[in-house]
Amino acid sequence: MKFKLRKVNNHGTVKWLVDLRGIGRGHQFFDTERDAKSFRDVAQSEVPELGVSALDLSSHDRVEFLAAKKQLEVSGASIIEAVCFFLKHSAANLHWGKAP
Repeated sequence: MKFKLRKVNNHGTVKWLVDLRGIGRGHQFFDTERDAKSFRDVAQSEVPELGVSALDLSSHDRVEFLAAKKQLEVSGASIIEAVCFFLKHSAANLHWGKAP
C-alpha cells in the first residue's frame, strides 16, 4: 500500500501530510518533507509485516476480531479507531504489561 504525501496549509502554516486513512490510522502532519517521508516509509514497511503476522493469530483471536469488527460496522468505525479511542480515554492511559 502506498501512502499519500502532500504539502498542505494547516491553519496558516505549511505542513506535510501523510495520509494513512487506507489502514484506519487517519493522517499525520509534519513540519518537514524529510520527516514526513521518513514516517511514510516506516508506515509502508509495517503494513506487509502486520499482514504476515495476522496469519499467526489463534483461532480464538480471529473469532474475537471478527466479532468486534461486526459490532463496529454499525457505527462505521474501524478496529484501529476503536483501539485509539480506548487508549485515549482509558484510565490515565495505563501502561500495558505493568501493574498500576
